[in-house]
Amino acid sequence: MAKVTKTEITIRTMNENADKPMAEVVLLIAKANNVTEAVARGAYRWCVNKGVAAGKVESNRGVTDAKLIKQVKLEGRQYKAKLKAKERTVKRMAKEVAAETLLPPSEVAKIKAANLARMKEVSSKQKKYNQVARPEGDGVADFDAEVARAEVATMLEDEFAVPKFLSKAQLKEMI
Repeated sequence: MAKVTKTEITIRTMNENADKPMAEVVLLIAKANNVTEAVARGAYRWCVNKGVAAGKVESNRGVTDAKLIKQVKLEGRQYKAKLKAKERTVKRMAKEVAAETLLPPSEVAKIKAANLARMKEVSSKQKKYNQVARPEGDGVADFDAEVARAEVATMLEDEFAVPKFLSKAQLKEMI
C-alpha cells in the first residue's frame, strides 16, 4: 500500500476545486492535511508557481471592506482633531507660562549690568595692545612723498620705466 503525502493531497484538492477561489481552496487544503491556513496558503502558492496544480494566486491586498475603510478614515479625522486641540492647548499654556516667568524691570536691569561687568572683565584679560591700530605712527624712514609721486608718474608715462634705485648694469642683468 502506497503512502499518500500531503503534497499529493494538496494537488488533488486543488485540481478538484479549480473553479473555486483561493481562499476556499486554502481552507479545504488546511482541513485535509491537518495544517494551519498559513501553511496551506504556502502550499497552494507553491503548487501554482510550479505548475503542478490548477489554481490562481490571489492577493489579499485588494480585498477591502467598505465599512472598515470608513471607520479608519473617521478615526483618522478624530485623531487629527484631537492633535490640533492639544497643540492649541500647549501653545496657550506656553504663552501663559512665558507671561508668568517675566521678571520685573528692576531685576532685568540688575542681570544686564552683571552680564556687562562680566563681559568687560573677560575682554580686559584678552586685550593685546600691540594689535590695535594707532592714529599716527613713525612712518617709513627716509620717505619723501613728493619723490614717490614723481617716480610713479614717470612709470605711468613711459611704456617701460626703470626705478631710480636700479643701475643700468642691474637692469641689463634682469633683462
